[in-house]
Amino acid sequence: MKRFIFFLALLLTIPAFADCDFKADTAATYLLGPMLDSTDGITAETVTVAQADVRLWKEGGTIFAQKNDATGCTQRENGYQTCPLNTTDTNTEGTLLIATDDAVGGIAIVPVFEKCNVLGADEYDRKYGTTAQLTSRDTGLKLGTTVASVTSNEVFVGTAGAGADNSYNGDAITVLDVTAGTGECSGIVDDFATGTTTFTVTWNGGACAFTIAATDEIRVFTGSAATGPTAAAIADAVLQESVDDHKATGASLAEHIDAIKTDSTGIITDTGTDGVILTAVASGSIWAVDATGQQTQGTFG
Repeated sequence: MKRFIFFLALLLTIPAFADCDFKADTAATYLLGPMLDSTDGITAETVTVAQADVRLWKEGGTIFAQKNDATGCTQRENGYQTCPLNTTDTNTEGTLLIATDDAVGGIAIVPVFEKCNVLGADEYDRKYGTTAQLTSRDTGLKLGTTVASVTSNEVFVGTAGAGADNSYNGDAITVLDVTAGTGECSGIVDDFATGTTTFTVTWNGGACAFTIAATDEIRVFTGSAATGPTAAAIADAVLQESVDDHKATGASLAEHIDAIKTDSTGIITDTGTDGVILTAVASGSIWAVDATGQQTQGTFG
């Protein structure tokens, strides 16, 4: 026991470094060891490790307790044992310390300590699962779950979903084809029914390219996943936008046009041609005019 306390104190002084990761609320099998002879600290021991021999400390806890999974560990080789953990053993996110005492199965050994992390399902899947291609859009992630059952490609049930009815309406949604590992569809949640966790979706482009099936990954994000505006919508917005909000210095094209119109009005007024309409000029009539009668000085021709 003194060795156990000594190694525990030593472990707590080591910077936080995890040897392993577990997915929260998920059963797992862990390779524990090596279990070495307490005298030389080198020789691998073959020992029987029962449930009570595997001690766990969870994030925020005050004491070690035996693992909840009732199954003992299985001897492998070189002092290593595989030890099953159940969902209760991994139900607290954060640091998980796994330890043995200095006497296991009646054999004195060097105490074993392992520092692990229990990660949330989304974080674990991003690190180890098939959802890596979704991580670039995880800002604003509201829900990460899987497909439980499918009515159609536009209507399917998720294994999880929180909040009241319509709580995801209008949000962006992506579904990843876990079978192929590459197919992904994006769209908008038209309706969410919390009682049945049913999603009704409109896909970008009108349809999803693959057939959605159970276990496919669902991600719901804050905001809209609608496709971009059309060229006509952009042009309409530009034409209706105030020029004054966008010009830097100098007059805009519209202002130049207004100035030309003002100058033209002045010219018409000064020349008395306002409202005057020129009638058709007969062919050759201009050349028939005596040029000398149009001169006041100088010569012509």
